[in-house]
Amino acid sequence: MKKRTLVFITLIFLLMNINNSVKCLSKNDIIDSSQYSSTINNNLNIRICESSVVNDKLKLDRVYNTYAIITMEIFNTGLEDIELSNINTYAYQDNKEIATFIKSENDECLGFVGTLNSGESKIIKIGVGLHEKNIPLELVFENSPDLINNKCKKIINL
Repeated sequence: MKKRTLVFITLIFLLMNINNSVKCLSKNDIIDSSQYSSTINNNLNIRICESSVVNDKLKLDRVYNTYAIITMEIFNTGLEDIELSNINTYAYQDNKEIATFIKSENDECLGFVGTLNSGESKIIKIGVGLHEKNIPLELVFENSPDLINNKCKKIINL
C-alpha cells in the first residue's frame, strides 16, 4: 500500500511539473522587428488640413515675431489602437529647430493626447514659432525612442 501511495504521489507531482513547464520559442515564434516597423508606418496617416500665420509676438523658448497654427487630421488605418502621446513632433525652419506648442479651444486640448482606435481619425492643432514667415516649415513626426524608431516628414509652404 505504501508503494502505491508513493507512486501515486510521484505521478501527481510529475504531472503538475509538466503542466507548469516553460515553452521554448522556435524561430517561427519570434517577431520580426522589421515587419513590426513597417506596420507602424502604414497604420498612421497624417494630412495637413490648414496652416495659418499669425503676426503676433509669442514668447516660448525665445521671442518669435510670428507663429503658425497647423491643423492636421490623423487617421489610424491599422487594426491596433495608437497612443498619440508616443508621437513626438519636431519643427524645423531653414534647418533650425523651432519651438512648438499645443493649441487648445474651449478647454479642449487639441494636441497629441489620447488614444486613436482602429479606423478613427482626430483633428489636431499645434502652434509653431516662426523665424520668418516666408521660409517653408518642416514637421517631423516620430514615435518615442523606446519603441521602434520611425519618422514621417511633412513640408508646409506658408
